[in-house]
Amino acid sequence: MSVNNERQQNSEHNILTDIQNGIRETINKAMNQMEDIKNKTDKTVFTINTLEDELSQHKSNLQNLETNPVNFTTISPTELDKIPGDNNERQQNSEHNILTDIQNGIRETINKAMDQMEDIKNKTDKTVFTINTLEDELSQHKSNLQNLETKFENVK
Repeated sequence: MSVNNERQQNSEHNILTDIQNGIRETINKAMNQMEDIKNKTDKTVFTINTLEDELSQHKSNLQNLETNPVNFTTISPTELDKIPGDNNERQQNSEHNILTDIQNGIRETINKAMDQMEDIKNKTDKTVFTINTLEDELSQHKSNLQNLETKFENVK
């Protein structure tokens, strides 16, 4: 084998090794990214389930209040004295306070859900950008490999 032929083969071997290493590195990046997405998705699903449970509890509280109005007579006399007005007004004030608590709880849960959705959107945008970058890298490796194969064909 001539020295030039050996040099050609060594050079081609080094280029192929570089391309293989680049592809391996890109695939590892992609696998790590997918694992990261999976972890974020698991956490997001858990959070959404928690928020659904909270909303379900608020809904249940609201239905209970609608079907079983608050009986102010079950309120301790000390608490009852704090509520101004006659018995009817006390009943309405007591129900109003409970409704306000439920509304505030629902509002807080909805705000949490909206924050969570914004967080998911940001993570998704970042993930899509990263995946597109990895696809570009793999495309470049593919192009390098095709160029090398074309050179091999021309040498033969």
